[in-house]
Amino acid sequence: MSRKGKQEKPVPYEEGTPPDWDTAVGSFTITKRREGSLEKSMLTGACPRCRHAFLKDISDVVVQAFAPETIRYAWRCGCGLLHAGAPAGTTGCGASGVLEITPVLKVAPK
Repeated sequence: MSRKGKQEKPVPYEEGTPPDWDTAVGSFTITKRREGSLEKSMLTGACPRCRHAFLKDISDVVVQAFAPETIRYAWRCGCGLLHAGAPAGTTGCGASGVLEITPVLKVAPK
């Protein structure tokens, strides 16, 4: 539902980068989540195309950086919902794009 309480039209599956990609990725956040003894980096936000919420573990991407270098990460809608016209077994609306992530490295105190 939209903010005005009206039902929004479902977004069909369509591969590609949404036109408002650069603005939308500014609202994505990276948070830390502990799972047992592991600390995971989770990318969260709303898909710029279908506006459904997503939660994606990007720990393997963030760990690749040994210095605060920008990492290019290929993102695809991970809302987990079925969209009309999607290939069999595919969830998400097909939106995709490249994120540039700059990890913040912390030095453990001595």
